[in-house]
Amino acid sequence: EISFLNNQWGAHYLTAVEMIKEKPFIGLGIKGFRKECSKSKYENIKSLAYFKRCSTHPHNLYFEIVTETGFFGFVSIFIFFSFLIIKSFKLILILNKKNINSQDQIILSCYIAAFAVVLTILWPIRSSGSFFSNLNGSMLWFSICLLNLFYRYFELKKDIYKTN
Repeated sequence: EISFLNNQWGAHYLTAVEMIKEKPFIGLGIKGFRKECSKSKYENIKSLAYFKRCSTHPHNLYFEIVTETGFFGFVSIFIFFSFLIIKSFKLILILNKKNINSQDQIILSCYIAAFAVVLTILWPIRSSGSFFSNLNGSMLWFSICLLNLFYRYFELKKDIYKTN
């Protein structure tokens, strides 16, 4: 049968789900997926590709976060990213209504680009690199640094950032 679950990524996802069932609240620890996935107890996943279940991470940010940090870690990270996204949307909406000079328009464009990178990486329904340790994670954290830098730039320019 042709099914997403019968390929290697499906096997990673199903293995992650089984790991989450074992330690739902605290997880396996950072990089725990790679240490646990080869254990024979995960051979029973419902995938024809069960033998390809092992990798360095489950290839989905959300499965990786929950598997390795548990629901407590996931909720913490989710709150952080929710706050970041809401704060960024507000700033973009406020500045799009203002008449800002060309230098600030360029910086706003860079802010929007960094925000788009963050949203793209955090898109939940996709296969992804590791959240904690690869180019994907580096791009995410670098983009978050840029968002913070540009946000502080506009924060210092109270005359255009003011909402009143």
